[in-house]
Amino acid sequence: MGPVEGWVGIAGALIAMMGIASKLNLVLPALAQEEIDGLEDAFHGPGLTTSYTPSAMEWLVWLGTLGLVGLIVLIGRHFMKGALGTPKQPNVQPDDELTASEVDPSLQEANS
Repeated sequence: MGPVEGWVGIAGALIAMMGIASKLNLVLPALAQEEIDGLEDAFHGPGLTTSYTPSAMEWLVWLGTLGLVGLIVLIGRHFMKGALGTPKQPNVQPDDELTASEVDPSLQEANS
């Protein structure tokens, strides 16, 4: 990965973080204090509670969503490799030295 791709990745991550931060800026202040004083004491019953803990299914949906996002990123990275000007490098393993006649048989005829 070259320097340009690195900066593009950093810029994308910053944009995503700022998008999330702007949403949290709206949500978290509302959760900082009770909406109505005395709301917790107003009603009593098994299903009436203001505390909340996600269930195992909700945690699994969250993890599945993260996995799906990761998969989409990996698929995009696979298909976009080389799109920003970086050519794919062939996977060439060094062999023994080749003679000119092994590379181009017409050279063998010319030397004879």
